Amino acid sequence: MAGKAADGELYSYPPDGEYLLLIRIYEDYAIEYDEDQRAEIERMLKSRPHGSLDFELRRSKSDDACDAAVEMFRMLSAEFSFVVDDCNRFWHASEAINSSHFLDQYRYAKRA
Repeated sequence: MAGKAADGELYSYPPDGEYLLLIRIYEDYAIEYDEDQRAEIERMLKSRPHGSLDFELRRSKSDDACDAAVEMFRMLSAEFSFVVDDCNRFWHASEAINSSHFLDQYRYAKRA
């Protein structure tokens, strides 16, 4: 992924070969969350986010897609501070990357 994307522009990851993630970039995160959720995100970040990335995991590649998402989060966390919403709860980036249970609900084989 490189360059500036238009709002809602779609990228695939990895860029070569069979993709595991589809990633959409949005400039405004507020439309995705209610007031309480926005307050929680802003509390966790200590500021208002500059945008939002939507990761769609390829369901037929469950565990591989989850691993690709964690890999992408690791790369992004080297440059940015962010919060991850896995549709179950909010995670600070470092917490998500280091958790053995992050994205479990999307994996075929649950981790212990």
